[in-house]
Amino acid sequence: MHTYYKDGKVKQVWEIYSDEGKENLSTTYATADTDERITISDVDKKVILEKGDITKLTNTKSALKGGGLTFTIDSIAAKLGTAFIMSIKTDTYDIGREYYVINNQFETNNRWEEWVDKETGLPLRIINRGGVEEHFPGTDVVKEVRDNIQEYEYSFGTVTDEDVKVPDLNSIGYEIENKEYNLETIEQNNN
Repeated sequence: MHTYYKDGKVKQVWEIYSDEGKENLSTTYATADTDERITISDVDKKVILEKGDITKLTNTKSALKGGGLTFTIDSIAAKLGTAFIMSIKTDTYDIGREYYVINNQFETNNRWEEWVDKETGLPLRIINRGGVEEHFPGTDVVKEVRDNIQEYEYSFGTVTDEDVKVPDLNSIGYEIENKEYNLETIEQNNN
């Protein structure tokens, strides 16, 4: 995922890399402290316009700046979770400088880990070993299992207004779908 953030506006581009090359899955646009989010899905050929209370909760400045990371050094829940269930060690493998390796101390096969830069506190890599399963078409039979690795690279002060600008949605040619996520509606559906 590539995240571009400028002045409260974010653009997140989700891509997948495989033996066939790079493929764009979706692009999401959001603005901090609003209740709207736009996702352009190149897989489904849809533009999804999300609006409502739930969307506003996900559009906080800190959530948008974090880019959906699973661990942030400032999160109280992350600190408590780290103290009780997470294992932290220091390593220099692969990048030549010290970073923390965080994983669940109770997970015996170490399938998941997150690397966090020791100096900046920014995530560098999230590894989910065996996290992607490919099935034989039309079945639940697993054809191949691959690792899901997210690598983070940072460049500060380089994002322009054009980088986070929402394109003309009508010119894309995709079906436009509106979704509304409100706390009231969800509570009514759960009762």
